[in-house]
Amino acid sequence: MAVPTPGLVVLTREPNDNRVLAERLSRRGIRVLEYPCLETVLIPYAGEPSSRGESWEEVQAVAFTSRRGVPGLMPMAERIRRGGLLLAAVGEGTRQAVQEAFGRPCDTVGDPPTGGGLARMLSRALPPGALVFHACGSLALPDLARGLEAAGVRVWEQVVYETRRPRLEPLALPEPALLVFASPSAVDAFWDANPAHERFAGCLAIGPTTAARLAERGCRAVFLAADPSPEALAVKMETLLFSEDW
Repeated sequence: MAVPTPGLVVLTREPNDNRVLAERLSRRGIRVLEYPCLETVLIPYAGEPSSRGESWEEVQAVAFTSRRGVPGLMPMAERIRRGGLLLAAVGEGTRQAVQEAFGRPCDTVGDPPTGGGLARMLSRALPPGALVFHACGSLALPDLARGLEAAGVRVWEQVVYETRRPRLEPLALPEPALLVFASPSAVDAFWDANPAHERFAGCLAIGPTTAARLAERGCRAVFLAADPSPEALAVKMETLLFSEDW
């Protein structure tokens, strides 16, 4: 049986993250519903030693596995701008956020754009025993740390933002919708509040880790954007929404 083409896009990030994308979709006549599944609270890092005694002076590289980690490291922006530290980002969207915030390009980007992919790239660029500062969230996946530690590279994981689940009321969608997710945590929050939607909703993932979680949760139609930029997401959505047989 053919899958009905959805006429509605559900964006699950916070409104500020959706602004550029929502405006573009609206100009194309695509209806948008914002349904934030997570909320972020910054815990800025200002240079304190770690709980294990590591100091900022020992750090040789700073890694970001989400663009949300970038604002949490802004107290250290001047020291990062001066250079001397290798900057690493998990993917294109995070790379752009790092460059805009600190005024210098990333030295390495994950390939593929996952924590494991970033660990492989970093382990090639750093000697054993080097210390990587991972500016992460409270729900960070262990892939980056595992990959680096397996290569003999030390990791200092510093939580610079906390991810919380807001109280979610179940959605009552009148028609099939294309759901858009940026993280495995958002997938879990949505599906826990809306278990029945797996029967008819197609899902667009910003990255492969999120796509894998959607498949684990039983979503029957999972699509992957070329990259996490608003432009790439919009192009993929428009292709799906105006297709006869997606």
